[in-house]
Amino acid sequence: MANKEISKVFILSVLFVLVLFGIWKLNAPGFQKSPIMASMEILIGADLRPFNWCPENVNTAEIISNDGATIKKIELEAEVSSFCKILIGSVKKDHLDAAHFKNRAKSYSIYRNQINYLEQSDDKKLFRIKGLVFSSKMLEEVLERPL
Repeated sequence: MANKEISKVFILSVLFVLVLFGIWKLNAPGFQKSPIMASMEILIGADLRPFNWCPENVNTAEIISNDGATIKKIELEAEVSSFCKILIGSVKKDHLDAAHFKNRAKSYSIYRNQINYLEQSDDKKLFRIKGLVFSSKMLEEVLERPL
């Protein structure tokens, strides 16, 4: 009876060590993700974080053209909320070095005492708000959608 318990504990310990080793290898800098793993990460939202780029108590947002003119004004609460609350992803440093940003949207608080400007890079893949640079497929789609 004691031998069976010892063998179970030994097997579980070996499996635990193998799982830890696998996790360590997957996080190693030289590990290349397969296309299947990359697709799965996109599906489950790995490397994406929720973020609200608008000020507190926002009631209006505007999409801005390259010349600074307002293209679309968003005032319905549900639309403003979905435009402001997005999923953001990380950015690689080499993409950041070559990026040039222009204002693409702005949002106002209820009292208009705070305005946040959302900037987009020239290649339309990166965004910046108050110095924070991020990627967001959601924002790319919204800003490229015909109005």
